[in-house]
Amino acid sequence: MKKSLCFIILFAFILIVGVLASSDDVYARDSEGNLVIIVDPGHGDDDPGALGNGVEEEDCNWTIALSLKAQLETYEGVKVYLTRGSSEWFSNTGRGRFGYLLGADLFVSCHINSSTDTSVCGVNVYSQVNAAFNEEGSKLAEMIAENVASLGLYNNGVSSRESDYDAGRDYYTALDEAARAGIMGVIIEHAFVSNTSDAEFLFLTSNLKQLGVQDALAIAEYYGLTKRTVSDGDEITLTRTYSAKFVVSESGGTFSSSKTAYVYVSDDGTITACRKGTAVITYISPSGDEESVTVIVPEVTMVGIAAGNLKTFYSSLTAYNSSYTLVKEISSDGSACAVTDYTLGSVSAITDTSITSASNAYGVLVTMGDYSCTMVLYIDANLDSAQASTSLLTSNSNLNSDILMYPDGEASYGESETETETQEETETETTAIVTTEATTINAKKEEAKKTELLENIVIGIISVFVFLTILVLFRMYMVSKRRKRNRRLKKSKYID
Repeated sequence: MKKSLCFIILFAFILIVGVLASSDDVYARDSEGNLVIIVDPGHGDDDPGALGNGVEEEDCNWTIALSLKAQLETYEGVKVYLTRGSSEWFSNTGRGRFGYLLGADLFVSCHINSSTDTSVCGVNVYSQVNAAFNEEGSKLAEMIAENVASLGLYNNGVSSRESDYDAGRDYYTALDEAARAGIMGVIIEHAFVSNTSDAEFLFLTSNLKQLGVQDALAIAEYYGLTKRTVSDGDEITLTRTYSAKFVVSESGGTFSSSKTAYVYVSDDGTITACRKGTAVITYISPSGDEESVTVIVPEVTMVGIAAGNLKTFYSSLTAYNSSYTLVKEISSDGSACAVTDYTLGSVSAITDTSITSASNAYGVLVTMGDYSCTMVLYIDANLDSAQASTSLLTSNSNLNSDILMYPDGEASYGESETETETQEETETETTAIVTTEATTINAKKEEAKKTELLENIVIGIISVFVFLTILVLFRMYMVSKRRKRNRRLKKSKYID
């Protein structure tokens, strides 16, 4: 009986938890239940990457990365972060570990290839050597390669490259560090600057943006993502640079924003958050009906830091150079900017395997305000990185252009902060209306949440009751069956 009671209690607990805490975010790892994707624009600052046929890799990577980010931010339940600013560099160790404290699920590094053989062309995608991520990473890499090739580029397929010095580790430090941080990663070499045909393709900004779009579509398909949508009467909070599609009852009408500096809406109804503030997006159908959505854009806030060193490997602890440290401040809109107001701790061996499993790994605690992270160093007497270029440290100058790019491919820096008096008056009137509408909508949403919670609790209780009823009936049946058997046995003995 005690075992049965324990079983009943355990089953009831599992059932209630299953009803009340169901989630579709299978991969999500951050505190808000979002899928977290780190987008890395390769190279940067004084490291231009591959050069050829009038094309510079650094610039291509930046445009592709922004397009990829803008597209991913149109999906529900996704958070996207860039590893660097437009005029900055970051160490490969720092890039790979960038998403460690953000709960990242995926690291995507955007690159352009080059070869001494000018006939070589097309896309190559690298997945991680690490066995924990190689199989799934290769699946995603294949999807990305196919999508990129659909733009007319040759598909060289997917591969992995093992380290020349350490079996089981990646040749590419960023992929290796991502794996050690528990993050699946891929490097996308979209095309070759050394090939004339590829270079002509890369020379057009519109093509670079399409590369980012195709990368995003593959990622969305792999994770089963769905577009973020809103409809008439909704209120939505959109982080700056994120987008939602306004689904209307009748197509063919016009969209407008009460404050385009805060919220932009394209001709197809794609709403993009531009700057802190509130705006009403209005749709007028061909028949004259009006539909509207309220969009609130919160202030951009700091969400964490990431750190790396100019050199990945040092021959000894005494060779470690603290002045080679690069620290990035990570913001809620996905931007990352180099900072200098941080403090460094002492160097110590890393024993926490959740940070890295390497026996030659050492860590330096980096602190900035309320945030901290571990900068990882590797000590190997037989392997010392080439002298790091101190010119890359000039990226600590807070150079970071606006990262806002609309999903339709148009880059934007928003309207000027200085508005005309008429616009300000309109904004004041709109704000008053929006505040009233927002209060009503919020009240309705809160009531809906309470109702949904109550319904879930009732469903859980009913489910437990049904289960217990079935269990009791089954037990009564078994008792009745046992009693009948005992009566037959007694009668049989009496006859004998």
